[in-house]
Amino acid sequence: MMIAQEDSMRNEIRSGRADKIEECIIRLMKIGVECSVEAPKERMDMKDVTEELHLIRNTLLDIGTIGALSIRD
Repeated sequence: MMIAQEDSMRNEIRSGRADKIEECIIRLMKIGVECSVEAPKERMDMKDVTEELHLIRNTLLDIGTIGALSIRD
């Protein structure tokens, strides 16, 4: 019985992580779209872009995925 509960908890954690990763990807795509608007005045302000990117980064760090995504020189 205990093993089934542990497996269930692991699956919930994985599902929650996957949801957060999906949310971050959607947020990144929205930034890309908002920065690509034809009229420069309608584009997202770079200060707002930076803040949102930091929030996304922090979310990924909190769920422990950023290490797997590190960029190599």
